[in-house]
Amino acid sequence: MQPERVAVRTSGLTKSYSTGVATLTVLDQLSLQIEPGERVALVGESGAGKTTLLYLLGGLDRPTNGSIYFGSTDISQLDGDALAEFRNRYLGFVWQQWSLLGEFTALENVAMPLRIRGENIQTAARVAEERLDEVGLSARLHHRAGELSGGEQQRVAIARALASSPRVLLADEPTGNLDGRTGDRIMSLLVEMQERHQLTSVIVTHNPEVARRCHRVVTLKDGRLVAATMESKSYV
Repeated sequence: MQPERVAVRTSGLTKSYSTGVATLTVLDQLSLQIEPGERVALVGESGAGKTTLLYLLGGLDRPTNGSIYFGSTDISQLDGDALAEFRNRYLGFVWQQWSLLGEFTALENVAMPLRIRGENIQTAARVAEERLDEVGLSARLHHRAGELSGGEQQRVAIARALASSPRVLLADEPTGNLDGRTGDRIMSLLVEMQERHQLTSVIVTHNPEVARRCHRVVTLKDGRLVAATMESKSYV
């Protein structure tokens, strides 16, 4: 199941929903190639299909038709258990709503993917502490999520995404709930972590400053690619 090379490729990807009287097509025959190490921004108007595409890439939803490859592995063909294992081992997620468990500490939140994988408490805690130190939260290990600022909670979410040593990072509006200054710092952290951990990243965003800091900008409109390889002007 391990990908031979961590590039993301979709072929004829289609996602449709039945409304009872009609069929709504959210993604229509979408084919996209993302190279290893790329940082790609997905942009477009609301309803263009950006988040749907991210969910499909993350194995959180199934396509109606088409394929999603990570290297030679077509995740659309994996059964539920194999897909869950793939997500845990190869993918990291960062959301606009950071989705931390409020009753748990920062350390416990970050350790969660490893505990789900079956790692023992000591190993999971050690890795979680290392990741939290990387994102600048070594002094907040034992603070509960509700005791942290929005920027700190997003740092915890990034640390959690990195805990299982993923190959691909998927982010949905990672700065959307933050003020401009904090959002800029979070984006700088995402860039730093991607390069340090040699990740491939796909970032859904409405923020042109976030898109500017990606290697490529992919524009969706009505479920189709309208600009697949528009190079951004700055990668810093």
